[in-house]
Amino acid sequence: MSVYCCCRPARDVPPVDSSGTAVTADDVAASLRRTVCKQCELDPTPTWLLKHCSDVLSPVVAAMINSSFATATFPACQKYAVVEPLLKKPSSDTFDMKSYCPVSNLTFIGKFLERFAVKRFLEHAGAHCLFPVHQSAYRPRHSTKRAVVSVRAVDSGKVCVLVLLDLSAAFDTVDHLILLTVLKGRFGVQRGVFDWFMSYLTGRTQSVSTSTERSESTELTCRVPQRSVLLVRSNSLHIPRNSTLPLINSPYATMPTRTTRSCWHVFS
Repeated sequence: MSVYCCCRPARDVPPVDSSGTAVTADDVAASLRRTVCKQCELDPTPTWLLKHCSDVLSPVVAAMINSSFATATFPACQKYAVVEPLLKKPSSDTFDMKSYCPVSNLTFIGKFLERFAVKRFLEHAGAHCLFPVHQSAYRPRHSTKRAVVSVRAVDSGKVCVLVLLDLSAAFDTVDHLILLTVLKGRFGVQRGVFDWFMSYLTGRTQSVSTSTERSESTELTCRVPQRSVLLVRSNSLHIPRNSTLPLINSPYATMPTRTTRSCWHVFS
């Protein structure tokens, strides 16, 4: 995939072209201790057992993560997802496809690797103030309540109207080419780090699984898995840096690749 960057990197943002310091076994062990014991059918080892054996397995996992960053390659075996359609409400019509929410199950190791990539990317973006000041959700200490509090009309006692745009199937509208362009042009992601993001996005496959059947694997040319640790944080990437409005989780509003339903919510 060739990426044409339509905007030059910001002059005050030094390019990030290396993966930083190596991940140590202690880093992995500390992160494993904070991990919730969840796994899916793709995991050969239960998460609780991995945590129990962290003293032995942490150096191995750290070597895997460092190898991924050093070679700018996300492991191909971690790019497969099993999509499970979950019923949104017990009272929903089971014969209506709109009643189901598709949830992508990913391997634990793949998501664990993503956490270290997210941590380094957020450190780079935070150090150079690349996120909008008033953007909330998917950021530490930037909850949606903070966005509501930041509306000055609330404090001044005036009538306040809050308008929210809800995009249906927002995760299905992510264009990989535009996402890579934003990373390169606005966040200064270059060389090895850029190649790692490209490797992460390309070559992803998924199957849809029910209680009795599983579909054939298909390649994803658009969209991201809903349970992806890294791509969930990418909600913040498409909001303009110089935005002065309080924003509450405006995912992918500037980059849909297909027709999506939208709904406006007005609160006063």
